[in-house]
Amino acid sequence: MYIQSPAMCCALGHHSAAAIAAIDAHMNHLQETAFRCDGQVVHGATIHGVAVQGTSRHAAMAMQVWYEATSGLASEVPRQHLPVLLLSASPKCSGMTVAEAHGCLTGMQSAGMGLHPASRVLSLGKAGIADALLSAAELLEGRGQFARCPYVVVIGIDSLLTSAAISRLHAQSRLKLPNQSDGLTPGEGAAALLLSLDGPADRTGVWIDGLGQGTPTDAWTDQGAMAPVRGTGLVQAIRQAAASAGCEVADLDFHVSGVSGEARQFREVALALGRAMERRVAEFDHYPIARGVGETGAAAPVLAMAWLSRALLQPATRAPGRKALLHVGNDSGERSALVLRARQG
Repeated sequence: MYIQSPAMCCALGHHSAAAIAAIDAHMNHLQETAFRCDGQVVHGATIHGVAVQGTSRHAAMAMQVWYEATSGLASEVPRQHLPVLLLSASPKCSGMTVAEAHGCLTGMQSAGMGLHPASRVLSLGKAGIADALLSAAELLEGRGQFARCPYVVVIGIDSLLTSAAISRLHAQSRLKLPNQSDGLTPGEGAAALLLSLDGPADRTGVWIDGLGQGTPTDAWTDQGAMAPVRGTGLVQAIRQAAASAGCEVADLDFHVSGVSGEARQFREVALALGRAMERRVAEFDHYPIARGVGETGAAAPVLAMAWLSRALLQPATRAPGRKALLHVGNDSGERSALVLRARQG
């Protein structure tokens, strides 16, 4: 699938141009929140300039990225009737509830957006990006009950800046606090991709060339960081993505992940890559998307792809190559991996 247009709304900017530039500059916008845990201030990555809260806030974020992603379409394309696949948090993960996600899609429709009947919520968490892309491919190819769609919009949206998410993460000792460095920084965000089957023949573009999924392993349990790390599900997802892209893992230039600051996650990534690589490579740089935008849950893989859709086009200044591996995982153990490549027109 070809990435026609990206859109981002996160702590680093309300539009992809601003957010991508900030990510390229290794910036972040982490600051104090109103949350306190054991008397300590919780820092987070908050989106500024969105005055409403709750479901209305989420709907506003979703509409913002939808408008940006579809703004470049020709006037004859019925923007108001494109399928929207909205990826949100799994019920097993901290983040938006299923009801909030459905309220978000309903809010978009209430604002006058006549969405395609195939539009739906996928409450599958970060690793659900693989299922979202498989569903997008089905719509683009005209498989299933709906006629072929020329474009599909995939939106990732989530927030860990809620009292329920903060309480859950604190109970699991997973929040980064002044007295606890091994933890994540909660954030919120939305991102969108306008996808099609084919790209323009006369210029370079970025394609999603490979996709892989791993059986659930290394789930977060009550044992937390003390539980053994195996990495088998992530290895499976990475190898499957490379195979479907027709390449070896070692052929790729760098990798982007959804890890969010916890040492356990970094151990799993290091172990999995060591096993998945067919041969030793001199360098394989790691770009955690949460470094600048915080832990954005189900929005993370779409935010990462939005950045990659521009970074891969300028490898000399933005990324160390034109071929990238993206891998993400849920707390409940599911793992997904993607291969994205820039192709010459």
